[in-house]
Amino acid sequence: MQLRKWGLLLLALVMVGLPAVPVHASYLNGNEYAAMATRRVKITRTVHVYRVRTGKYEAANRFTDAGYVHKGAHVKISHWLMSAGSVWVIKSPHKYTHNSRTFFVVAAKGHHWYRKY
Repeated sequence: MQLRKWGLLLLALVMVGLPAVPVHASYLNGNEYAAMATRRVKITRTVHVYRVRTGKYEAANRFTDAGYVHKGAHVKISHWLMSAGSVWVIKSPHKYTHNSRTFFVVAAKGHHWYRKY
């Protein structure tokens, strides 16, 4: 019993003396999502845009309101719908720019809201 107490005390002292190692969470990369937006289009109908903050996996991504892309705007969109639902990745050099933790999507079904140019 006495030996066990000394072992626990020694373990506690060793744990206190160890340096704290920061834990870095690995998140999905918003730049990789934005790289899918290569098709240049002109918007034919005003559509809602959402900002996506990436999580550790796709189901952990968080969507927030980012505004609208208005009729007549020129943007780049992805060539296909994302697996997360009926959303298209979108980017614009002036308003909807991406970084390592965020990218933007348009929640619009079908192809009736844009035209290739």
